[in-house]
Amino acid sequence: MRRVALFSALILAAFMVGAAPAAAHSRASGPVQEHINARGGLDCNGYSPIQKPVRRGMDCTEVASNSEYGFKDNGHYIGHDEPAAEFFSSRPGSGGSESYQVKLPVEPSSKPNGSFTGPVWTFQNDVTFWFGMVLCDNESYPEGTTVCTPNCPEPVNFAYLTKSGTPIGPPGPDTQKNQSFNPTNAVLRMNQGDVITVNIHDTPAGLSAAVADQTTGQSGSMVASVANGFRHILFDPVNLTCNGAPYAFHPMYNTAAAPTAGGQPTAWTTWAAHTFNISESGEVGHFEPVNGDGDDNFCVKGPLVPGCTDTDTDFDGYAYHPDWPNGSANFATAAYFSSPRSLGPGGSFNQRFGAFAFETDLPRVEEANTSVNQACDHHTGQNCTNPPVGASFYPWIHLASVPGLRGGCAWALSNDLPNQISNFGGEQAAWGSLLTTNYGFDTRIHNFASTPAANPCG
Repeated sequence: MRRVALFSALILAAFMVGAAPAAAHSRASGPVQEHINARGGLDCNGYSPIQKPVRRGMDCTEVASNSEYGFKDNGHYIGHDEPAAEFFSSRPGSGGSESYQVKLPVEPSSKPNGSFTGPVWTFQNDVTFWFGMVLCDNESYPEGTTVCTPNCPEPVNFAYLTKSGTPIGPPGPDTQKNQSFNPTNAVLRMNQGDVITVNIHDTPAGLSAAVADQTTGQSGSMVASVANGFRHILFDPVNLTCNGAPYAFHPMYNTAAAPTAGGQPTAWTTWAAHTFNISESGEVGHFEPVNGDGDDNFCVKGPLVPGCTDTDTDFDGYAYHPDWPNGSANFATAAYFSSPRSLGPGGSFNQRFGAFAFETDLPRVEEANTSVNQACDHHTGQNCTNPPVGASFYPWIHLASVPGLRGGCAWALSNDLPNQISNFGGEQAAWGSLLTTNYGFDTRIHNFASTPAANPCG
C-alpha cells in the first residue's frame, strides 16, 4: 500500500510506500545478506533486530495476519487505529488516480497544556492523515508462507515531496539515511489553514504524488521511480535475507470497484486489515499523556507537551476524548478534504467517485493481543465494540460546508461541527456494523463499515 501523508505538526508532505510483512522459511545455504545500514527502513515499526529506524513512529499499515493471534513484529504488537473514508468508481483509471482539495487545520492560539479540555492541537489526536492507494510489489505478500523474516518484517520507502521532485536522501528501505528525514529548504512546506490540491496518478516511471499549495503558490512532488531511488526487498524464503533492489511502484487496480452486495471487497490489498483502495484515513491513538500505565512507551518531553507515542492500548489518550474539532477555540479546526476525482480521458482530474463508505478497524485493535480492556473475537464479533472499552469518545467522519473547496463541501474526521451538513446519524450509525471479510487464509471481522452509498459531495 502506498500513502501520501500530511504531517500536521510540521505540515510537511511525505511519500511513503509500505509493503506487507516479508515472508520467509528456514535458513539454508545460498545468497548472503548484503551490508545493512545501522539505521534504515527495513522495519517501519522499529523492531528489526539488525537495524534501528532512522525515524521511529512511521505508523505502518495494520496487518490482517494469517496467524490466529495476529501479526506481531518480533514479539511486539503495533496497533493502528485508522478511521477512514473510502471512495468507489467503476471508471477505468479510477483505481490508480485520485485528486483532493484539502484545507489544512488551524491550531488554537495557545500551546497545548496537557489537558483534555484544551488547548488540544491536531497532533495530539491524529498524528497524520493519509491519502491511500494500493500498489503492486511483486516481491511482497502474499507469497504462500506463514512465517515472516524477523529482520525486515515491514519495509517502507520514504521521501518528502520536494520543489524539484528530487529526494533529499535515499528513500529505499535498505538505503535510507538520516538525510532522508531531515527537511531542507528543498522540501515543500505548508502553513496552517492553507488550501492545497493533492494529485496522485501513475506515470511510466512510477506513481506520482504532487501537492500544489493554492494559498502560497508553491508546489512539491515525488515519483516512486527507480531514478529517484525507490526500492523493494527481495523475497527470500530460504535464506531470510533482506536484500533490496531498484523498483518502480505502480497502481495495483484499474478501477476503484465497490465491494460485492455481501460486503466482500474487490479492490484492496488483501493483506491489510482494512478493505479499501482509494481512501483518506486518520492515524489516531498514538499520543497520550504520561500517566504511568502499561502503554507509556516511546515517550517524549516535548517540544510542545509531554506524551507517549506508542499504541494507546487502553484507549485513554487524547484521541479517545471529546477534544476533536467542534467549533471550540480550544481545539484545532478540522482537516477538511474534498471527495476525490480521478483522471479522465483528456488528462484532467474531472471524474467523480460515485459512492463512498466509512470504515474503522476497531475490531482489529480491540483483540486480546492488543487491547488491555477487551478481547474482541475476530470470528464471532463478541466483545467487539464501538467505541472501544476505555474510550469516552470516538471520532467519526462528517460532511461539512467548506466554501472554497470543490463543490463547497468536504469531509472531516471530527466531533459535531457548527458547519456540518450531515453527521450521518451520529458516531455509531456512521461507522456501521461489523464487517465479515474473507482474507483468503481465514474469514474474519476486523472492521466496522458502513454500506456504500451515493456520494453527496462530488
